Amino acid sequence: MAQARAEAEANRARQDGYDKCPACAEIEKLRALPKGITVYAPGNPQAVVIPSR
Repeated sequence: MAQARAEAEANRARQDGYDKCPACAEIEKLRALPKGITVYAPGNPQAVVIPSR
């Protein structure tokens, strides 16, 4: 229970930071992308990603 509360508080703090710095949130999104990704098209439902070999 204590761990869940701590994680929830950390998530709230992280979200607060992202709300204050949207560019920081975008940077974190890019860092979270899988290695080797060749296409990143946020908001484009027609994007096709072909994984590198």
